[in-house]
Amino acid sequence: MRTHTPHVRPFLAVTFILGLVTAAAAQSPAPKPRVDGRIGFIINTASRDVEGLDPRRDTELATTVTFRTPDIEAPAFDVGLDLRHSHYTTVDRPDRVSVYDGFAGARFGTEGQFRVRAGHMWLPDLGTAGALAGGLFEYRQAASTHQGIRLAAGAFSGVEPLVYDTGYASGVRKHGGYVAFQRGFMQRHVVGYARIQQQGVTERELLTFTNYLPGKSGFFLYQAAEVDLKGPANGTASGGLSYFLANGRVSAGPHLELNGTYNRGRSLDARRLTDDVLNGRPLTPEAVQGLVYERRRPGHRARRPAGRRVGGITATATIATMRRRAG
Repeated sequence: MRTHTPHVRPFLAVTFILGLVTAAAAQSPAPKPRVDGRIGFIINTASRDVEGLDPRRDTELATTVTFRTPDIEAPAFDVGLDLRHSHYTTVDRPDRVSVYDGFAGARFGTEGQFRVRAGHMWLPDLGTAGALAGGLFEYRQAASTHQGIRLAAGAFSGVEPLVYDTGYASGVRKHGGYVAFQRGFMQRHVVGYARIQQQGVTERELLTFTNYLPGKSGFFLYQAAEVDLKGPANGTASGGLSYFLANGRVSAGPHLELNGTYNRGRSLDARRLTDDVLNGRPLTPEAVQGLVYERRRPGHRARRPAGRRVGGITATATIATMRRRAG
């Protein structure tokens, strides 16, 4: 009897992007920032041919809409919209709607500014706790004329929106705050705090750290981390480091750039674990301990010399380990 091993032909993806950008041109020599909006249409088609099965073609029709009022140091309304809708031609995949931003608010003051927002917001400096549907209050110090140093602090409270659908996580509320230090346009350091509760039980209580650090010789470092102050699911799991990520690059000469990524942490479903605790379900060691992982990726990139028709060369190597945490 001859056995045929299924063969999967690499799928073909064709992406078509049509953007519509609106921007009003000002007549003065120093124009003020204006309202910006964009509508994008994306068609993504994948064909799969598996031996022994009928060929299959999946097509995704996606629409993205963004709208922003300018971020200026003057009293003004503050409005933002960022949403995506995906429709699939196959009947076994439902449509998806993601609302990343959908807020309205206002800014008050010039030499030191207060900001108020209400609605859907994505707070990128807060890591996995950054999705919010609620209110945000922020004070932003006026930029210093010397080195452009600025401090900011904010507080937020609300519920957690769903990522791939409209609606909100049942019984989940979050609140917290953050403090940020910024120097110029490249250097930024943020420390955040968030407490997430599910039906009155503390799902997570964590600190977040985000750093953007430029340096000489083309050096730049991005670092992010999360630390659970208390074990997830009201202490059912252990606390400590949730994840640590560092990505850096540096120029080692006019034609060579070194880069590397280091990532370690623990993958644990705190939402499901808390739900199991609330409903009295038995807990498995895997659910409580999570999956510990570590990944290192060094690499380098050769730049094209000026005036030469030679492409760049990039080389990377990934070293990854994953293990269950010992009980």
